[in-house]
Amino acid sequence: MQGLESQMALFGSIIALVLMGGLTAAAFAKAYGIGFLGEPRSDSASNAVEPGWLNRGCLLILVLCCMCLALGVPWIFGLMSAAALSLFPSCMNREAGMQAAVDGSKLLEQYLSLCLGVAALILALWLLRKVLLRKGRSTRDERTWDCGFQLGTPRIQYSSASFIEPLSRLFAAIVGVKRQYTQWGEFFPSRAVCELRLSGGLLMGVFAPCFERVRQVCNSLKIIQHGRINIYILNILVVIVGLLVWGLNL
Repeated sequence: MQGLESQMALFGSIIALVLMGGLTAAAFAKAYGIGFLGEPRSDSASNAVEPGWLNRGCLLILVLCCMCLALGVPWIFGLMSAAALSLFPSCMNREAGMQAAVDGSKLLEQYLSLCLGVAALILALWLLRKVLLRKGRSTRDERTWDCGFQLGTPRIQYSSASFIEPLSRLFAAIVGVKRQYTQWGEFFPSRAVCELRLSGGLLMGVFAPCFERVRQVCNSLKIIQHGRINIYILNILVVIVGLLVWGLNL
C-alpha cells in the first residue's frame, strides 16, 4: 500500500511538471510573439538593429545553464532527495523514502528520454522545413499577417491577449475571464470591439489577495533596509549561531 501511495505521488508530480512546462511554453510563446512577430508597432521597433555577439553570448550562457539543469534533473533530484531524507527523524522509515526517491529518479530519466526524443523529432521537422522552403523560395515581398485586409496596420495583429486566448478560454471558468464582443455591421463591420475582463475566479478571489498580502508583508520588512553594514553583519552572525544551536540539538 505504501508503494502504491508513493507511485501515485510521483505520478501526480509528473503531471504537475508537465502542466507547468506547458504553461511555461505558452508564456514564452506569448513573449516571443509580441517581440518578434508581425509588423513593427513603433518607430523604435522599425529602426531596431541586431544585437552584437557579446549580448548574444550572455543569453547563450543562460541557455546552456538551463539545458544543463534540464539534462541533469534525475541526478539533481537524487542528490536533493538524499539531503532531504537525512533531515528526517530517525523514527521515520527512511528506507521507504529512499526507495521512493530512486523510483522518482527512474521516472525522471524516462521523462527526460521522452523529451529528448520529442526535441529530436522537432529538430528533424525544422530541418526538413528549411530544405523544402529553400527549394521553393518566393521572391515576393508579402505583408505579415495581412488577414485579408488591403490596408492592414499593426492594430490588427496579435496582441498579448491574443496569444493566450486559447488558454484563457480553456481556463476561463477557473480564472474568471469574461469575453465581450461587439460588432457594428454583419458582413463588412465598420467597427468591432473585443474586451476581456477579470471578475472573480481564482485570480481575483485567491491569487490577487494573496499577492497583496505578500506585498504588504514585504513592505513592512523594509524597516531592516537601513543601510548599516554592521547591523547586516550582526544579523548574519545571529542566523549562523541559531543554525549551529539547532544543529547541535538535533
